[in-house]
Amino acid sequence: MKSPRKSRNFSQRKMRRAVLRRRQEEILRDWLNYLLDPAFSTTLRSPDTNARLRGVRQEISHLKSIDGCFVDEHGSSYTGKAVANLEQEEKHLLSERRNRIYESRFFGRTAPKELGNVEEAERFGIGVLIARNLRPTENPYEVLQEDLAIRKVFITSKAIQMRVRRLERKLQAGQHITWHQILQHQYRSYKYFLGMNLWLSRCKGSPPVGYLRKCLALTGHQMNLLRSLLAHVDS
Repeated sequence: MKSPRKSRNFSQRKMRRAVLRRRQEEILRDWLNYLLDPAFSTTLRSPDTNARLRGVRQEISHLKSIDGCFVDEHGSSYTGKAVANLEQEEKHLLSERRNRIYESRFFGRTAPKELGNVEEAERFGIGVLIARNLRPTENPYEVLQEDLAIRKVFITSKAIQMRVRRLERKLQAGQHITWHQILQHQYRSYKYFLGMNLWLSRCKGSPPVGYLRKCLALTGHQMNLLRSLLAHVDS
């Protein structure tokens, strides 16, 4: 037979776990609300890379066609230096052409074009993990579809599933960061958004660096919360 003291301690631990669970559920619901907010939906920005590349190449061609030799006091060609700088810019633009930029009203995200809209895929992917945690008996893709429809964002559960599956294939092939890194990145973005909103509601001007660092730091409890979601990656 348990002693009254042991029974009391057991009850207290059980109560603490229940309180912690409720708090975690509140955080997950609020995070999901942020992840699915249409204000943060990213769309492809029309790239101007090709036009810039044409301009750089035309300038390189023009400089190379100039007659005469313009040199500095060390005998180095001015046009040669200019061409070398432009050729470095050409290499940069060729590299940039392999990427795509997706933007919302608040931020942009650059990723290789084969990844597609990686910001949206990550948000849907985490949304699925949260839905599996909060509503384990329901289809997580349908949960997201219904939530988005309430926000006037109409997308089928199948389309959500296809985008998440595509991201998972890229992760498995080592072509993108890991789930753990995705969760940390997106949770830091969420914390930063909350912190900035809180600061702007109470203060004027930009917050100090120390405040921003605190917004981006992850506590032990928050890391445990993210790890708990990883248990649902292969669910």
